[in-house]
Amino acid sequence: MASFSKISLSFQKKLEDGSPFPLVLVPAHGSLKDSGALASALRTEEQRLRLEEWLPKSGAILLRGFEVWTAQELDSIIDALGWEEYPYLEMGGSTNRKQMFGKVFTSNDLPRQYNIGYHNEAAYLEKPPAKIAFFAEKAPEPGTGGATPIVPGHVVYKRVLEKTHLAKQLLDKGRLVYRAFLDENAWKSRLSAGDKQSAETNAVKKQLAITWLPDGGMILDSKLLGPLFRKDTAGRMAYFSSLGFFVEFRKTHKDSPRTALEFEDGTLLEDQAGEELAEIMLEEEVAFPWEKGDILLVDNSAVLHSRQKSTSKEREILVSLAR
Repeated sequence: MASFSKISLSFQKKLEDGSPFPLVLVPAHGSLKDSGALASALRTEEQRLRLEEWLPKSGAILLRGFEVWTAQELDSIIDALGWEEYPYLEMGGSTNRKQMFGKVFTSNDLPRQYNIGYHNEAAYLEKPPAKIAFFAEKAPEPGTGGATPIVPGHVVYKRVLEKTHLAKQLLDKGRLVYRAFLDENAWKSRLSAGDKQSAETNAVKKQLAITWLPDGGMILDSKLLGPLFRKDTAGRMAYFSSLGFFVEFRKTHKDSPRTALEFEDGTLLEDQAGEELAEIMLEEEVAFPWEKGDILLVDNSAVLHSRQKSTSKEREILVSLAR
């Protein structure tokens, strides 16, 4: 049976209470390393409770050096953890993903040449997933990028408080709505619709609101997103949002339809505020090179993640989401 040892690696940071971020666990000396042994260990209450105690405290745990090679093996480990599958598509998730095995999917099918900005997974949904397991089925070759950087949301919140002008723009503003201004070609693509009637039907299914424009275009509004700040599993006030994804997308897709983010009080989120938030997260992030077989467990309420663009043809990072 596998057992764990905590180790320190150069990329880790320390949180205020001294907890490592992320916590890194490797097989203990003399312990079995194979995936079956790891799954067996996690089925024991003692080992599982240790991870359940460590995860909210550190926010992220990297399991390294265990011989986990396939999506099927990861699926058995998720079962051993007792994680209940999060029905991503049924809940309204918008990212394209392919099912690889059981509860394991591709992480994001956006082409590798694009960065993906910082976000909590499905933060735009009423009930986002509670936990995420990332798995490096194929690690990108050295020097090709493709890391999955992470940052603690409570650290971002404290950094916002230190910037009076930023705190004034972001705190106590209520929830957000994402608004897209789409021409006819754009809304047909976005809503997979050939005419206005089918567009309206598909928008209702996705809980989106349409305002038709005289030129045949539309304003497409999301349902209200969550507030930018809320308490994480450990009770710390934390930044929690998909805003970084929108900020990065607008930077790299300058020809994309015009978009805006508006608070409940009617004020718009200024582009500069979004960019400052992105800068804070880049300053506080931990980015490490993936190694084949790595498993990164993330408390989604506490930790944001992103994706660095990559020139690798080998990178294959899978994901499993849990309630």
